[in-house]
Amino acid sequence: MGENWSTLTANAESAARGGRYAEAKDCYRQALADAMQRSDPNNAYYSQCALAGLLRLLDEFADCEQLLKEALQLRWQFSDRLAREPVSPFNDLERLLVKQNRLPELEQALTTDAQQMATKHGQDSFEYKMSLMNLARMYGMIFKDMDKSRLMFSEVVEWSKSAEPITRKMVYTTYDGVLRANGLAAEADAAQAELAALKKQSPA
Repeated sequence: MGENWSTLTANAESAARGGRYAEAKDCYRQALADAMQRSDPNNAYYSQCALAGLLRLLDEFADCEQLLKEALQLRWQFSDRLAREPVSPFNDLERLLVKQNRLPELEQALTTDAQQMATKHGQDSFEYKMSLMNLARMYGMIFKDMDKSRLMFSEVVEWSKSAEPITRKMVYTTYDGVLRANGLAAEADAAQAELAALKKQSPA
């Protein structure tokens, strides 16, 4: 990690918290340029996502979208380094495309991500299952297509039963949120009961 990148990123975040948005944008852009010059995909990915998030809040949608698309390309090119990063372009991309009623493009982006993760890491990988969960969540929360959502979640939930407890809880919590948002409280309660039973079998 470059010291200059770290300083610029800290300055950008401080400026954004203080409402100095022009300064924040400038620092983020300088940080991104520094990361690109050093060919550091991790730093570049973070800078793209962070700047895009700020631009979306400022209604600068065209520049925001361009950065998010660039971040997606990095994620797919360097998935071994970036797929497990907590920062992601998908939250802001979802908000942007839903706001603009461009749902087919959101579906395509998440579908492509799942395909990329399956090809590069395998269908039993953490990377693929998390990507598939994002796709399942999208179908349930945005498209309100619970048939597709359930089908995908069933694969992820089954996989999570042999995953470590934190991952398993994240999967079940995500599924719970989708079920309850669609008025399926009984199914959500059943899934929570199943999670509790699994926890008793293999306590963390």
